[in-house]
Amino acid sequence: MENFNQNFVQKKETNGVAVAGLITSIVALICSPIPLLCWVLWIVGLILSCVGLGKKARKKLAVAGLLISIIDFIVLIVMLFVGAAAVVDASEEMNKPKVETVVDSSVNNEWNY
Repeated sequence: MENFNQNFVQKKETNGVAVAGLITSIVALICSPIPLLCWVLWIVGLILSCVGLGKKARKKLAVAGLLISIIDFIVLIVMLFVGAAAVVDASEEMNKPKVETVVDSSVNNEWNY
């Protein structure tokens, strides 16, 4: 009877590192508007996904984590350029000379009909 139970119970191998890389990459993608946190999560997700590729079990999760990390990197670069453009635009706006309106009180602006 023991032999019967041992033949039918198969333990699925899991790849915990790949799962952690996938989850970290998804969280990094969600946290894209928070720059520093997103960069840290992106690096951790990328490393965990790459390590998960080296494991035998469940490489698909590691590949998914790696693809999401690549997408996240593209989003981060775009947001970096958008942020830099906003800073440049704001600095140009601050450096514009201010125009003052001067009212000359000696000129009579009344119309005589």
